[in-house]
Amino acid sequence: MDELKPMERSEPKTAEIVSALREMLSEYDKVDYAELVGAGSVFCGHLQVWSDPEPYKIERAISRLEQLERENAALKFSNEVAVKLINRRAEIITELTARAERAEANVEDAHQRGYEEGMDEARHQYEEDGYV
Repeated sequence: MDELKPMERSEPKTAEIVSALREMLSEYDKVDYAELVGAGSVFCGHLQVWSDPEPYKIERAISRLEQLERENAALKFSNEVAVKLINRRAEIITELTARAERAEANVEDAHQRGYEEGMDEARHQYEEDGYV
């Protein structure tokens, strides 16, 4: 029997949501502000406004979604840069560790060679002095 898997939900993209909100917004008509407040016709034609508060809320939602999308893109970029820096630091630490281990091995080899050379010299001197 096949293993059951949870259904995957496909969340709409921000652009799709903004597009749907803009479509909703197009259903509302703007009116001349002067007419809305009962000003004379002399003042007409300067400012178009919504007569209903809902389109203002839709505009705010669109603006906020677009702002969040920009912030999200900036955070993704910052995260990518941080990951690259962390990886580079890890490479440097690995390289420095390897260098330090090689240097330590070289020092140990030098000490061992020095000890052996010293022992050889002492043995040679011991033999020259006739103790053998």
